[in-house]
Amino acid sequence: MRVTRFQVVCLLTFALCFAVGAQSNRVSVPGLIATESRGDAGAKGDYHVKSGTYLSLGLGQMSRAAWADVNQHLGWEADYDAQVMNGSVNEKYTDAYVNVVIPKYLKRYGIPDSVPARLVAYKYGIGRIRTFYRDYQAGWERACLGRLGKQWQTYREASDEQ
Repeated sequence: MRVTRFQVVCLLTFALCFAVGAQSNRVSVPGLIATESRGDAGAKGDYHVKSGTYLSLGLGQMSRAAWADVNQHLGWEADYDAQVMNGSVNEKYTDAYVNVVIPKYLKRYGIPDSVPARLVAYKYGIGRIRTFYRDYQAGWERACLGRLGKQWQTYREASDEQ
């Protein structure tokens, strides 16, 4: 069996994260997928009329920008247009973005890492979590949960099933 460079990089990246304990706030990817696409690998997010493209696609509803962040931060090379609708590749990119890339951004901005913080950053952008942290100070995590609304319950129920 031939192992691709992509598979080796995936394994090494996640092994490193587990070795240094970076996954104490690990987001459940099945839980996230339940809130994003309900498990539909062919799911399409909002359509952007001006550009004529969907803003997010696939199981994890990955955006082109998030995909590019994973490629940049982890040295991966999968092409968004060619692979975003491939369920297994999309799931790996979703996992890498929420559990590897987003924690780097949280650390860079001095924001405590937590599952709700990662989910808000994933769903609404790192700028939104920065705003919550700045504006709500002590209550910023409650603000995150409020923003997630019913998606938080869906996430937790799907995570518990795993």
